[in-house]
Amino acid sequence: MKKGKVISVYNKYNLLVSRGYTLLETNQKYKVVDTKFALLSHFVFFRRFFRAEITGLYSLPNSERIAVAKKGVFLLRKGSDKYEKVFSIPRGSKPLNICIAPSGNLYFGEYFQNMEKQAVNIYCSDDKAKTWYVVYTFPEGNINHIHGLFFDKYTNRIWVATGDRENECIIGYTEDEFKTFVEVFRGGQEYRTCQLFFYKDFIVFGTDTQYEQNVIKKVDRQSLEITELLKVQGSVIKGGQVGDVAFISTTVEPSNVNTDKWAHLWITKDGLHWEERYKAKKDWLPSIFQFGTFEFPQYYGIDKLERL
Repeated sequence: MKKGKVISVYNKYNLLVSRGYTLLETNQKYKVVDTKFALLSHFVFFRRFFRAEITGLYSLPNSERIAVAKKGVFLLRKGSDKYEKVFSIPRGSKPLNICIAPSGNLYFGEYFQNMEKQAVNIYCSDDKAKTWYVVYTFPEGNINHIHGLFFDKYTNRIWVATGDRENECIIGYTEDEFKTFVEVFRGGQEYRTCQLFFYKDFIVFGTDTQYEQNVIKKVDRQSLEITELLKVQGSVIKGGQVGDVAFISTTVEPSNVNTDKWAHLWITKDGLHWEERYKAKKDWLPSIFQFGTFEFPQYYGIDKLERL
């Protein structure tokens, strides 16, 4: 049996599985149209070395879908079985996520190496992914890149996390879809994160650093006091949330601090109490073929996860 990756879950039991640049759903097959990277994705070494894979799949309010893959955003229009490229990523491989606002607007931040600290853009689509434009820019010399944009249902804010080095790590938000932006925290590795989880009275995040012990932290919404909840074995890059259930994977990102060779799966039902549920050892391939981690699908039409 050929291997695949569950990339989206709809209404509990409907799965979308990616296999290279092909997406499978019950009796339906879809293609992400990119000849070069689709070919590379058939070979595990090339796929991992070139990052030739589908990393995100999102359902739009009009029931169309978009896929994020190497160097592009791809749109599946109604009645089609092909995801066509609608935007070519100008810098970097791909964004780490796409955020869908209640207005229907879509947002993502640039993620590229950027050692020169060039200006970094947030892109928006206000026509259901057909066209994209720069809606906000972090000026030159400000940050390295953007780790993610996250919608907070309790405040209707879109939160932004940036990295990577000293004074480049920002956790902040917009309340008006990037007409303005508010920096809440700014500093070094203590604010470096790729995942934010939202609860009524607090926000939770895990740090993503190869320089310090990684931890999961809680931010009180009223006082902005930060409390450390627990230490984890590696960088927190991948994660997700469904209702009050949040989950993260640690990453095998070798450094003087991150010495663990296993990726660990942590789960919480309330944001405060975390349990390790599983771990798996990184394979023998070096880090240039990607770090070892668990990946999680996008969930749609699901309010809570059961049997945890």
